[in-house]
Amino acid sequence: MPTAIRYQFRDLRRIDIAEFQHDVYRSPLYDFNCATSTDEYVQLFDSQMRRILDLHAPLKTRTRRAGRNDCRWLSVEARDAKRSCRSLGRRYRRTLAVNDKANFQAVRAAARKAIAQSSTMRFADVAVRR
Repeated sequence: MPTAIRYQFRDLRRIDIAEFQHDVYRSPLYDFNCATSTDEYVQLFDSQMRRILDLHAPLKTRTRRAGRNDCRWLSVEARDAKRSCRSLGRRYRRTLAVNDKANFQAVRAAARKAIAQSSTMRFADVAVRR
């Protein structure tokens, strides 16, 4: 089963640039004091930019699956049958030829049979293990 990954992002494409610039100009970043050390100004810059970004593009958290669905329970024959079925299905949708349709339907039936056989063998193996 795929693992879930949580990530955070800001939707920067939706920022109103004019409003963002206006808020930056009004921030304490432009009240420069020569007595301010570089480290203090960097901290000020970091905190003010984070505050302004939180206003215009707040952090969003999403979860997505990492990896693929695990289909290792399918036999090699079933995987090959699925692959050829997809290939012939693409060919039939591209050409719409009668013989391509017949080939696709025959391979699709064989793929369904191989998948059903593979899954019944899997469930039989699970039942034997218990």
